[in-house]
Amino acid sequence: MKWPVVWFMCACWGCGQAPLPPVPSVVTTLPAASGAVPSEGPSDTGTYMVQGEHIVGSDGSRTAIALYDATIQHRFPRSGQAPILLVQGRTSKDHGARLSLYVIDIERPIPSWSDGAHAWHTAGSLQERGSSEPFYRGDVFSGDVLPGSTGVIWYERILRSDGAWENSTTFLRIEGGAMDTTVFFGHDRLPVTQRQAFKGACRMIAPLAQELPS
Repeated sequence: MKWPVVWFMCACWGCGQAPLPPVPSVVTTLPAASGAVPSEGPSDTGTYMVQGEHIVGSDGSRTAIALYDATIQHRFPRSGQAPILLVQGRTSKDHGARLSLYVIDIERPIPSWSDGAHAWHTAGSLQERGSSEPFYRGDVFSGDVLPGSTGVIWYERILRSDGAWENSTTFLRIEGGAMDTTVFFGHDRLPVTQRQAFKGACRMIAPLAQELPS
C-alpha cells in the first residue's frame, strides 16, 4: 500500500539564500505521540524512558503509548514543560510493519495511530514487495535545520505515475509548543541544511530501506 502524500503549507522562511516565492499558508497544530529514551522533563529536570508500551518519567509519571520498537530521534526542550519528542516507531507488534516518525507532546493526550493521520515518513526508502524500485526516498534532518529555525525537515523524492521523480521539501517548525508546516517545491534548501548539520546544529536521521506489502 502506497502512502499518500499530505501537503501542508504556511509562510516561507528564508534560509540564507535568495528568497524563494512564498507559498499559500495553512497552519496545522500537531497532536501528541509516543516513544522514548532520555530527554528533559518539566522545568528542564528529570528524564523519560520507554518501558514496554509506556513512557515512564523520573517523576513517577507513566504515559500509555501505542507504538512499538520506539526510539527517540530528537528532543525539543521547552522551558517549564516536558520536551516535544520526535519518535520513530511502528503501530503494530509485527516487526515487518512500517516504521514511521511521530511527534510527541506527552503533556497532551496520545491520539490513536490507526488511521495513519499522525504518521510522518521516516528517512530512507519505501518499496512495495516484489517491485523493482522504491516509490519514495527521503532524507530527514532534525534540530536547527535552517538558520534561525528549529524543527524537522524532509527532502523527499516521490515516484509519479508517469515514472518521473518529483522533489519536494517539507519543514515542520517546532518552537515551544507551537508547530506548523511548510512545503516547498524542489530541494533548494538542502545545501543550507547540510551546512547546519556539518556545524552540529542539526542531525540527519539514519535512513532505512523498508519493503511494504503490495
